[in-house]
Amino acid sequence: MLIYPLRHQSSSADTWEMLLQDIQDKEQIAHLTNKVSKALIIDLPIQQGFGMSLFLNTSSNLNNHEALHAWVKQTITHLADRQLYDEDSLYLLIKSALLKELPNNEAF
Repeated sequence: MLIYPLRHQSSSADTWEMLLQDIQDKEQIAHLTNKVSKALIIDLPIQQGFGMSLFLNTSSNLNNHEALHAWVKQTITHLADRQLYDEDSLYLLIKSALLKELPNNEAF
């Protein structure tokens, strides 16, 4: 839902452009988060059980898929130069970061 400004200001075009950019950025993050999370779940066969949240510093009441999704979203959001990566490169970068967070030989 968009909220319209009450007063028209000379910089309202800039405000709308910033708002539009913010919306597009959030949509891009959501798209990339879903795509990368699904690929990781399949590639690393991550079960839906519990336990990953302890290693990913996400809420402990999230199952493994939800914890992974939250972690991927946070990682993508904080990646300042994500526009420099294509989807495959971004996936490999996040997969590498994820494997560093998890203990070796731990099955999820």
